[in-house]
Amino acid sequence: MLWLDGKRVDDAAPLFPAQERGVLLGDGLFETLRVEKGAPLLLERHLRRMEIAARELRFAIDVSDLEGIAREAASACETASMRITLLRGEGPRGLLPPSDPQHRSLVSVSNAGPRQPASRTAIIATVRRNEGSPLSRMKCVSYADQVIARIEAQAAGADDAIMLNNRGEPASTSCANLLVGTPDGWVTPPVGTGLLPGIVREVLIEAGLVTEAPVTIETIRTHALARTNSLIGVEPIQLEGTPLTAPHDLSVLTDALRAAETREA
Repeated sequence: MLWLDGKRVDDAAPLFPAQERGVLLGDGLFETLRVEKGAPLLLERHLRRMEIAARELRFAIDVSDLEGIAREAASACETASMRITLLRGEGPRGLLPPSDPQHRSLVSVSNAGPRQPASRTAIIATVRRNEGSPLSRMKCVSYADQVIARIEAQAAGADDAIMLNNRGEPASTSCANLLVGTPDGWVTPPVGTGLLPGIVREVLIEAGLVTEAPVTIETIRTHALARTNSLIGVEPIQLEGTPLTAPHDLSVLTDALRAAETREA
């Protein structure tokens, strides 16, 4: 199901003109979240992150206006994944946007089953996260680096890829934040390493269950790993080519996530 600029449209309908900057230049943002029992989970947190990114991209739009559309879209679903996309709109040739851009929004929902966390495998991708770019901290519609990383993982028979930054530090996976189980508890790399400040990551840090700390390649090769995002929740992962580490109990993390989702629905 699709909502274009707040109006329900057929999923086969043409959506964007040829001059749409989001298509031509990747000039746009998106958020993905989970819907359960007609409620978009942690929606306000997702919109807050989109608002921060929109300001950085100089989008002249109130992102909070998307909340009503998202809730309407979610109300028709039992369990689903939702994507909220915000695009700059049409513009002339060149990089500079028009002085009065007409931003466009697209909200889509598709069926999703229950979360079923399973152990996944991962490789280390060759493509790097650019910790110096503001795009590393937002969900820009230009996701080519992550696409390349996932293709590499598939070619190697793995489920995901851990992405290093330009300094060679582990930052995230292609689609999720990275958690490392240490003797002192779960840690996640700092935002300054070039990772997206994830919503589940934020919830777990606020709950005092995950702390930020620098992570090395040696660390991820010798400790238990997990990945987190709003769709999958929390899943264990295993870096291919490394000894199998003792499994860590993830139930405390998943319980804290569920509590936050219920409280903030």
